[in-house]
Amino acid sequence: MTTVLVVSSRDFVLDRDVSPHMEVVGRTGDPQHGIDLAERLQPEVIVWAQQARPADIRDLRRAAADSAILVLGPRERWWELEGAVDAGADGYATDATPLDATIRALETARRPRPRRDVRTH
Repeated sequence: MTTVLVVSSRDFVLDRDVSPHMEVVGRTGDPQHGIDLAERLQPEVIVWAQQARPADIRDLRRAAADSAILVLGPRERWWELEGAVDAGADGYATDATPLDATIRALETARRPRPRRDVRTH
């Protein structure tokens, strides 16, 4: 079972019939509370469906270094989504992305990935 934290101010539903291997372990509409929950819960996947401010994504990455972060957002603000990836998210999907493709992105995000080297030079 893949554990998922949802940080979204809008309704985001993971239907058990569509995503039977995922369990939502936390949900909040507040970005700071989402970062706090990520640190406490250490979910395998974090769905961030808020404004993707780079500072928030960097804080989220520090709070949950081993979690996969998938950012959801509007297609017309694609540069913010790409900026989220630059800040540490593992990927993004737009609101125009079909549900089945978003679920595939979540499934892909939960796969083991190499640890990042967080040392500074």
